[in-house]
Amino acid sequence: MNREVIQMAEKRIFFEADGLKIEGMLADSPGDHGVVISHPHPLYGGTMHNNVVRAVVHAYQEEGYSALRFNFRGVENSEGDFGNGVGEQEDVKAALKAMGKKHMESPWRTCRKKVETSKRNLMQLLLKKN
Repeated sequence: MNREVIQMAEKRIFFEADGLKIEGMLADSPGDHGVVISHPHPLYGGTMHNNVVRAVVHAYQEEGYSALRFNFRGVENSEGDFGNGVGEQEDVKAALKAMGKKHMESPWRTCRKKVETSKRNLMQLLLKKN
């Protein structure tokens, strides 16, 4: 099966959660399928620029999904302060609303398959270079 993979450019967006401006990066593709991907714990240095977050975004893009990654409140250019998990839930809800796709995918349902595929592709690329 020869399928062309189109990598969509990401654009910086801001959306509102509880009156706070939340920073995100959106790769919007045609169609109704989308995924919102959050980053590791913000108090331990997690941001939307995390390598695993980027790998998951890339894997979904390869499948034709729109992908939104974002920084929780208080991280980098997102306004506010850490919300002890409560505020962050509101950030996720706002991100889902900002995405606005008809069919939203749970990253945890298919994440393992897609990350494993990305890791396999990376290993093949590294082996080709050596």
